Amino acid sequence: MELCHTEPLNMPMGQAFAYASDVARYQTFARSRETVLERSQSGPLLEGEVWRLHRRGNWVDVVLADYQPPTGLGFEGAIMGVQVTLGLAIEARGDARSALTVDLEVRPTTLASRLILAPALLARATSGNRFESAVKQLARTWERDYWAALGDDGP
Repeated sequence: MELCHTEPLNMPMGQAFAYASDVARYQTFARSRETVLERSQSGPLLEGEVWRLHRRGNWVDVVLADYQPPTGLGFEGAIMGVQVTLGLAIEARGDARSALTVDLEVRPTTLASRLILAPALLARATSGNRFESAVKQLARTWERDYWAALGDDGP
């Protein structure tokens, strides 16, 4: 199953990428979802580094598979026979505007995982709407934080 959504941002491309690559931001988000996010190393992000997610007794290794500042990030991981690829792409649309495109690909690798994903595939429209809503919420959060840091309410 593949899902993709592009959302316009009222912020410069460089700042959008800074938010997209901010590990502390992801850790805070994970904690709010009762999830632990650990990074395998400290310092600047490096392609190939591993992030570990823990929730409800399951550990998942997520690899930063693609790191292309300032245009995008790509993550890959697998759990319970499901291979997941997530891409975040930032595109400039002027000096103070940009766009965030999020691509999500979920591929079952076993018969059991195909059965687990079958209801989501059947309800593709609902899954797509939830995905779009999550991307919009992420974009609005980045914009709110950006404009708050500038001491402004935004456009």
